[in-house]
Amino acid sequence: MKGRVAACTIVSRNYAAYARTLQESLKHSNSDIDFYVLVVDTKDKEFETTSGFDRLVWVEDLGIPRFRQLAF
Repeated sequence: MKGRVAACTIVSRNYAAYARTLQESLKHSNSDIDFYVLVVDTKDKEFETTSGFDRLVWVEDLGIPRFRQLAF
């Protein structure tokens, strides 16, 4: 059985264009790839709906204990 291929990147919202370019490039050569983007930034509904990412994950949804203290 052949497994699915996945790729991921971690960005803040101001670097989203780089992640979008990476997603487009990977999809061009691997159309069935699962591409995940972890956003290490404050949650933003507008960004979420307009980002164009297939699979968007917010760092605050990961439940990392004391993440704000760790981030700073």
